Amino acid sequence: MIYIKPSYFELAWLLSMTSVASVIHCPPNPPVEGQTPMTLARGVMPDLGPAFREGLRKYKEERALQGTVARPPRSLRTPHQAALQDDESRSKVAFCGRRAGKTLGMVLYAADCMASMPGCLVLYVGITRNAARDIIWRAFKALSNQHKWGLSFHESDLRAYHPNGSQFVIMGSDKEPEIEKARGPEKIALAIVDECQSHKPFNLRYLVEDVLEPGLMDLDGTLVLSGTPGLVPTGFWYDVTTGARKGWSVHSWTAKDNPHLAVPFETFIERVKEKRGWDDNNPILRREYYREWIRDESRLVYPFDASRNIYKDVTPDKSWTIVLAMDFGFVHSTAWAVMGYPKYGDVVYVLRSFKRAGQTPDDVASQTAKLVDEWSPDIIIGDLGGLGKAYAAQFEQRYRIPIRAANKRDKRGSIEYVANALLTGKILSNEGNTTLHQEWLSLVWDDLHEDIAEGQDDHEADAVMYGYKETPAYLCQLEPKQREIDGLPPWVDREDDDHEIPQPHWGEVDDMY
Repeated sequence: MIYIKPSYFELAWLLSMTSVASVIHCPPNPPVEGQTPMTLARGVMPDLGPAFREGLRKYKEERALQGTVARPPRSLRTPHQAALQDDESRSKVAFCGRRAGKTLGMVLYAADCMASMPGCLVLYVGITRNAARDIIWRAFKALSNQHKWGLSFHESDLRAYHPNGSQFVIMGSDKEPEIEKARGPEKIALAIVDECQSHKPFNLRYLVEDVLEPGLMDLDGTLVLSGTPGLVPTGFWYDVTTGARKGWSVHSWTAKDNPHLAVPFETFIERVKEKRGWDDNNPILRREYYREWIRDESRLVYPFDASRNIYKDVTPDKSWTIVLAMDFGFVHSTAWAVMGYPKYGDVVYVLRSFKRAGQTPDDVASQTAKLVDEWSPDIIIGDLGGLGKAYAAQFEQRYRIPIRAANKRDKRGSIEYVANALLTGKILSNEGNTTLHQEWLSLVWDDLHEDIAEGQDDHEADAVMYGYKETPAYLCQLEPKQREIDGLPPWVDREDDDHEIPQPHWGEVDDMY
């Protein structure tokens, strides 16, 4: 005799049936001598044959398809949450103010999708995995227990399992390997990217367009982006919420539409305004509570203005000094900035700037060699801390390119130096340097106003900062005739180029910073 060990579900089902044969349409095996209800209770039972096992399998599948656990009732949803979920678009946006109830809406949306699509995958992406856990995991568990959704939660891998085989998975987007996990073989029915305003702009766009959207093809799944306005009105999230990037159905609401607040929204707002001395135009009030995109100049690191800091028709000649500056990275991007300034004048031009992610030392050396051939720089500098030493060694060994260490002293002072040059129009950038302009428009200070806040893509801005510190533009001489017009001492008064205007020694310039 062959014995099998039944599950608790099978045991309970067997004991509740008056006639097994009437359910599975086959006669049961004859009784086994010595078999008692107690042996069944201990988890030992005779094998009733393949017909029984097949019938039991079909019965369990039918029960799962019918829904053996409760689905989230529609009464839990606010009208805005329900409108988001009922929208037939496959690309949706929940653009909200603070405490508007978007987290509850995402939990209800995910739970309903799991219950209605057996065997599917619902993916939730936060800024980091830990942040995602803090935002939605506990809320998901509490609601599941309260409303008897029947989900089982695995803390180690942050996965929730539905009895019908569906799964809810949490991940982050702060690291490229974490993003790549979404390329797995599982079929995605619903992908939710939350707190979009805090994701790195490049990571968010790559996650959405390169990773998640192709993964939705199997089930014609839905992608939902959720968040509040960011600190600066620019970037992928800004374009999605304002309609500049087509194909997204945007749903907007604020805490005023949240029926679960302890006090009315207006009462809380008036209390905050009085406490902090705000009027209705305060940028934090407009951004955080009324979900409006506001350009808060006080938080921006660089005062970049396209009308002031972009040039179109300038071509350097042989008299220009050319600087090639680099900010190295592997997981993060490596950035190059080609800068130049004329013999006379105090304006520095960013001739070309770009960045690339995932570059090996050999890749960086090869790209740098191409730039050297194209621009013939007088100075080549780079951030030689950390991995930078490996890059510098590769330059020297393979391409005989000497590279100097960038002056990284006094980061705050260096930032202010570049910011002042942008503000006064002393730095001009080629109109094609769009990714550099994006950084200048979006970088914000940390809470202490000492450095750029962590988690931002500042590689091209740093490369330009390194390069600008090597261009003593403020010491460059004006042309002789202009000196006379300006009433300056005519210590240089010539019409030819027989004599060179003395330039400061690079060591002297370094000491000035």
